[in-house]
Amino acid sequence: MAQDWSQRNQDRAYRDAQQTWLDSLSENGLDLLQILINSTVDLLFVKDREGVYRICNDAFCGYVGHNLSGIIGKRDDELFPDAASTAYQTLDRAVMDSDQTFSVEEWIQYPSGRRSLVHTTKSPVHDKTGQVVGVIGMSRDVTDRKRQEEEATKRKLAGDVKASWGEQMRSYVLAPYQMVKDLRTDYEVN
Repeated sequence: MAQDWSQRNQDRAYRDAQQTWLDSLSENGLDLLQILINSTVDLLFVKDREGVYRICNDAFCGYVGHNLSGIIGKRDDELFPDAASTAYQTLDRAVMDSDQTFSVEEWIQYPSGRRSLVHTTKSPVHDKTGQVVGVIGMSRDVTDRKRQEEEATKRKLAGDVKASWGEQMRSYVLAPYQMVKDLRTDYEVN
């Protein structure tokens, strides 16, 4: 019992120390949430229930081709071509209506013309009462990984074809010798 009390006091002290540090960041104009979401190369975003962007990171800004002020407060149909906008909104609605996480792989195109295959995961965002109030998404570029998997598959198939071809050639070459050997054995036995 005394150990539980001691542990709780220690945990409270750590929480207080964390909060003091977070407060000092805030006082110096640093937003920890923005620091965290910008620390990844993955595309990160949060939209409210109406599909309005509320939070996004620098990587997402690079994908959209706008700075933060050109994205926050806007909807997909104001930022993307019709087909992409419709696909994004449909998945968002499915996530929020089902209150479940969905993942998809999709091709995206940057303003520079670069195309990337991304693995996108979208999850519902809940308020304190448990109501779904939006969607949070993360897209990770998997283009290189997918390309490596495809190359490995091609190498394996090429190896299988070569091995298969080699086995066929070996049987064509060795079959007549085996027949002669079998005949000789049969002749010697009789």
